[in-house]
Amino acid sequence: MGRLMASTKQLAAREADARFLADHDALTGLANRRRLESLFTAFFAKVQPGVQRVAVACVDLDRFKDINDTLGHNAGDELIKAVGERLKSMLGENDTLARLGGDEFAIMRPVTSDEDATVLADLITDCFSESFLVMGHLIEANASTGLAFASSSNSFGDTIKRADIALYDAKANGRGRLSKFTKAMADEIEHR
Repeated sequence: MGRLMASTKQLAAREADARFLADHDALTGLANRRRLESLFTAFFAKVQPGVQRVAVACVDLDRFKDINDTLGHNAGDELIKAVGERLKSMLGENDTLARLGGDEFAIMRPVTSDEDATVLADLITDCFSESFLVMGHLIEANASTGLAFASSSNSFGDTIKRADIALYDAKANGRGRLSKFTKAMADEIEHR
């Protein structure tokens, strides 16, 4: 009987772990892309008065490969966790932080004005204003950020794509900066 109960508990624990990992990143415990998309869809299913759209920021560490190459992948993983923890500590309760994969994060914030998005951009900048202590090394990390807005007429996929285009623009124009998506950016990429 004792073994059966232990086995049942182990099975329940494994099922709980599997459910958690379906919606969360294994390394950081943050929401993953699937969970972010689910929250995006749920947000527009019950839009609150005064809040008609969200800002989605894609944040990508600059020169992350150099960290992996010089300090090793364990240090890279620890930096990703540290960045995730610091970003999470700076965000509000209505914000959602997700790790999309590799060294890329996404933040979703309900906004009522462009000023709300500017505040988000400032928080992201502040996150990287201090070094990260990783495995005995002080790492000066920077990130590029692409920002896009979505309303109920936009799909999650299109919104992430626009934020990624803006992120590409930020990296192409000097790194360590923020770019807001414009139609001109999309037109240029299509032209290429």
